[in-house]
Amino acid sequence: MLKEYQYPIYLIVVIQVLSQITGGNVIRNYAPTIFENGGVSTTLSLVFNLIFGVVKTIFTFVSIYYIDETGRLKLLVYGIVMVGAGMLFLAITSLVSPSGDITNVPAFVVGCALVFAGFGVGYGPVPWVLSAEMFPTLIR
Repeated sequence: MLKEYQYPIYLIVVIQVLSQITGGNVIRNYAPTIFENGGVSTTLSLVFNLIFGVVKTIFTFVSIYYIDETGRLKLLVYGIVMVGAGMLFLAITSLVSPSGDITNVPAFVVGCALVFAGFGVGYGPVPWVLSAEMFPTLIR
């Protein structure tokens, strides 16, 4: 009986692992430190982190609202693209700007917001919905 659910189990495990290794948690945890190293005050760096949390929450609710209309796969792909674009933006910003340069702070804010918005759209809610819906009640 479990043999027929082997592929869905592997799929869910892979999606959950990928959602955890996107780097969103690292950015959330180290963003205040990176902002402080860029010359921003501790208070303002924590305010930026609070704003990122609000952005992530808003986009998570938007994703939950549209998940049935849009489809799980589309939302997951949109989220992956947004997180990838945000990470690329952050990487380019880090490479172009010298360390400690205050001019890279707005670009870092935009990149972080894009990562958190993408996580809220795709990797945040969708894997949990897929995990719950992919199996019949007997298996759950």
